[in-house]
Amino acid sequence: MGDLRLVRTACRERDLLRRRLAPHLVQPLAFLFPVYSGDPVGLLALTAAMWLYDTLAIFRNIRRHRMLTRRRALALEPNLRAEGLRGAALYYDCFTDDARLTLETVLAAEEEGAITINYLELQDFVKEGGRLVGAYLRDRIGGSEFEVRARRVVNATGPWADRVRCLDDPAAKPCLRLTKGVHVVVTRERAGHTQAVVMH
Repeated sequence: MGDLRLVRTACRERDLLRRRLAPHLVQPLAFLFPVYSGDPVGLLALTAAMWLYDTLAIFRNIRRHRMLTRRRALALEPNLRAEGLRGAALYYDCFTDDARLTLETVLAAEEEGAITINYLELQDFVKEGGRLVGAYLRDRIGGSEFEVRARRVVNATGPWADRVRCLDDPAAKPCLRLTKGVHVVVTRERAGHTQAVVMH
């Protein structure tokens, strides 16, 4: 998408998690990016993108990318469609057990004295003198509503960040452009691949 700063930040955060904070939850994963005749991204553009990706990671990736010939790509992934295949890129990223990472973050916060509560819905903010000093919350299970106060209020709501910002300022312009991901889960035997394959 051309957002180089975002890619750089993501590479830095991934490296921090993989090397220091949660190496048991962040595992290296090879990705094969095949290129076929008529694809919108050709081999030359993909090669440039791979070098840029490695550069943004300050060459601290798991391994540097490799460009593969048609023959080597088919040797690595025999179930690829051979017709029209021109070559491929093999690059490296990681997969993260994000559910466990979230849970461990919450547990670590509790160990440091934080009070953590699940199934709460933000209703509105508490303001004094134009400053946020807390929030009105509703228990989604029991239905009770209550007020909490804090020295700092952080909007860490992911894809709902713009909705939360509008509670503070109804005229706030959206700062997120949401995308929709579709996931199809099949057995490895049915897919027949040995590493992650980028389909485009």
